[in-house]
Amino acid sequence: MKINKILAGIMLIGVLAAAFLALGRLQTENAYKNYEITMDLEEIKKIAAVEGKTLEQSLSDWKRVGIDSVTIAEASIDSLRWNNDFKVRVSYEGYDVVVEATKEGIDFVEKGLREALLEGRSFSRRSDTTLVLEGIASDFAFKYEVVRDFLEKKIGTDKVGEMSKLELIGLGYVPAELEAVKASGLAIQLRPTYSAGVQAAERSIDRFVAAVKEHSGQSYAIFLGDTILGTDVAPEYMAEQLRQNGIAVGMIETSVQREHLEQAGLEELVRAVGYQAVRVFSTWNYIQRRYDYGLPLHHHGQEIISTFYRAITERNIRVIFFKPFIDPKNDLVSDYDIYRSRFADLERRLSAFPHNIKNIDREGGEVLQLMPQLRMRPAYQLLAALAVIAVFLIILDNLLQLKRRLLYGLFLLAALPTAVIYLRQIRFELFNVIFGLAATILFAVLAVQFALAQSKRVFDADKAMAKPKAFVYGIVLLTGAILISLAGALIETAFYAGSEYLLELKVFTGVKISQIMPLVLVILAALRYFGNDILGNAELGVQERIKSFLNMNIKFWHALIAMGILAAVALLLIRSGHETGVQPASMELFVRNMLEEFLPARPRNKAFLFGYPGLLLLGYWAAQKKLKWIYPVLAIVAAMGQANLLNTFSHIRTPLYLSFLRIFYELVFAVGMTALYVLAWEGTAALWRKWRKKEASES
Repeated sequence: MKINKILAGIMLIGVLAAAFLALGRLQTENAYKNYEITMDLEEIKKIAAVEGKTLEQSLSDWKRVGIDSVTIAEASIDSLRWNNDFKVRVSYEGYDVVVEATKEGIDFVEKGLREALLEGRSFSRRSDTTLVLEGIASDFAFKYEVVRDFLEKKIGTDKVGEMSKLELIGLGYVPAELEAVKASGLAIQLRPTYSAGVQAAERSIDRFVAAVKEHSGQSYAIFLGDTILGTDVAPEYMAEQLRQNGIAVGMIETSVQREHLEQAGLEELVRAVGYQAVRVFSTWNYIQRRYDYGLPLHHHGQEIISTFYRAITERNIRVIFFKPFIDPKNDLVSDYDIYRSRFADLERRLSAFPHNIKNIDREGGEVLQLMPQLRMRPAYQLLAALAVIAVFLIILDNLLQLKRRLLYGLFLLAALPTAVIYLRQIRFELFNVIFGLAATILFAVLAVQFALAQSKRVFDADKAMAKPKAFVYGIVLLTGAILISLAGALIETAFYAGSEYLLELKVFTGVKISQIMPLVLVILAALRYFGNDILGNAELGVQERIKSFLNMNIKFWHALIAMGILAAVALLLIRSGHETGVQPASMELFVRNMLEEFLPARPRNKAFLFGYPGLLLLGYWAAQKKLKWIYPVLAIVAAMGQANLLNTFSHIRTPLYLSFLRIFYELVFAVGMTALYVLAWEGTAALWRKWRKKEASES
């Protein structure tokens, strides 16, 4: 393979700069090493009612199970409908809201309104048990997107004309609930609610901070509703209060396990507090029902706990919003020994090396650790960008054999504006996205191009290698290609070395493109190195070679191979992502979880079953000068493996150590799987030769 020394040097400098950024990211991730399991008070009430227990008894049960804290949502007129002590009823007189309740209930509502109702809005008390809030038409003209039962789903039902915003004002926290949780010994997590347009922002913020100081001392807050507390009119004040009181922002991951639920003002608030935030995992209803899969070790919620384990280790989640299991009969599971065992399993797996993630020690006064801010470094990212340009030109030079002067001219043509963009910081974040995507494509292509060039070298050697030596050569070739792709992975992650990506405020874009483009481009490389050998004419130039391939007769087995490749690519795309992905079969799920149980990072099937073996077999057969017709196919399969490697690091939220471990296990497993493939192939070939020999002797 032709390597221009100057371009290679630029690439090396870029890799070293990316390695420096990766080291900073590793240090940032290493400071984020404990987790918490919290449970909504309403869920505890629900299971207490099912079991016929008091709230105090149920709180005691969950404390023994291992719940770390109880989340108490701030009450509103709407939520108080379900409070049996207050017996709240709501009716309307025109736009006015009439609230009827017990005297204790009306006292609580009145106190909350005096603290939080926006100036200019008024209410009056008709009697000890009736209160009237004066409303206007716009109170009813809104889309109700408050999350009443946050752990179930995000409600987006249009409630125009059916409910007043006044019913959603945060009124404070019910004293009896606070006292019950305190008496249980569980920590309290207060969750504020806010109704924009009718609720006073600064007074509501002050009340929440005061409640935290008095009752919980919590280090993060998960906000209720479609608008973050006070951020519609007082975002700076809200950010300042959170910073002064050491309260981080909770961001709840969506049900498709990507990014977070949308709340007005959330992202701006996270940036304003210097990315002092924590990612939260909600036990959505479909996860609750993963109680019994009918598989060994999957009968008592093991798969639910594995879901939590993956969320914490792979997606920077540090708070689990827990909900009770639901069995196949649609009943809530009330066997607390099962919960205790599952939480112990989770703690054991997370605390083991190399994760070293501990359950929060509330009794020891420990607070949830936050990820330190990781800042973008445009100067280092410029060096990474220049490395991407250099790699592109190395690939192009090996395909077209460019003149040196043209090569350097193209580099300067791309490098100079790139330098201006990064040094002057002109929309460099947009170019980070472009260069990051380019790195995932180009380094995968470079890795396979390297493998093809080296395979061509041994294919053209005077003597074929023996099978054992050829297999070792294939392992060395695969390792070399992986190292090239890992260099690309470092370059790729350099463009996303910032807190916004680690907290998934922003995500890698172009996953499908990064997986498909290498498969297309390596076809050109394969024809460049082995096209003449396949055509049987060593004298053909580039144009003649292309013309010969376009004019060649397509046989039925050619079509079969093409269909197989297209099917594999289609499956690769379909299996990518959460929204449209094909769900794994039960046996595949079982194997996956067994690998996760014994390995800290599960190798991906498409890597060790197909992608890596394809590259190893390319070197193995080329060293023996065999099966040259299949090399382009193996190149495409090899590109799938290298693209998978780069895609592994495209999950920016996944800690770097886990991605490196995953690649190591994929390499080890791939060598074993390829050995089995070779044994099967050689055994079949031996039987075929024996049968042909027998047929020949009989004839």
